[in-house]
Amino acid sequence: MRGPPALERLDAVEIEIRDDGYTHGSGLAGGPSQQDIDETIWGPYRFKPGIDGASTNGRKVPAAAMELGEWRKLALEQSFAAARTDGTYWRNRYAGAPVRLSVRCRREGRQPWVLTYNVDVANPQ
Repeated sequence: MRGPPALERLDAVEIEIRDDGYTHGSGLAGGPSQQDIDETIWGPYRFKPGIDGASTNGRKVPAAAMELGEWRKLALEQSFAAARTDGTYWRNRYAGAPVRLSVRCRREGRQPWVLTYNVDVANPQ
């Protein structure tokens, strides 16, 4: 659902980084534990914790009200390889991959709706 037409503002826009879309399992000898899997952002970037109110794991930023045509610039940093995963493999795996976002929109008097985006990162540093 793309959202109701003719809204001039949203009461809350919540942004979360989604994982890469693959199933990551535990139980392999020398592989990450289920806790490690749950705590890992399986993708190239995360929100920079402590900046823009981002969560400590870099998965979410707090909801913000937004007017029509407004945008948010949020700080990103490279994600960390899952525990017991080779860092070089991790960087190669996600090199050039987009950041997968889930955007939950809320407006009083309307049912919330969710949009998903794959966003390319320009000029990563």
